[in-house]
Amino acid sequence: MSKLGADQMVVSETHVDPAQEMVFGSTAQLLALAGRGNAAPEGWARAWLDEPVPALRGLTPRGAAASDDQMDVFRIESLLRQFEYQAGLAEAAGFAGMDVARLRTELNI
Repeated sequence: MSKLGADQMVVSETHVDPAQEMVFGSTAQLLALAGRGNAAPEGWARAWLDEPVPALRGLTPRGAAASDDQMDVFRIESLLRQFEYQAGLAEAAGFAGMDVARLRTELNI
């Protein structure tokens, strides 16, 4: 194998905690939170709208939803679908799920 030039060197590195890219990190955490009543997930959802989210490349959900970059819109849509799935799991277990329709209204999507 031939060399192309100088030795390889890492110039930047990013570490991402996969749990940060999920709604609550795990279904078990979601169910535990849902078991406290609907106020906890709804309060979290309201705060989440204006917090930088690693899965959105550091954008807030509002910023991603309003972005001209279609990949940002795709990322927020993917998270909302994950939220819908996890809300369905919570409801199937007899807990109140998060109101994802309300998030969609807030984000105008």
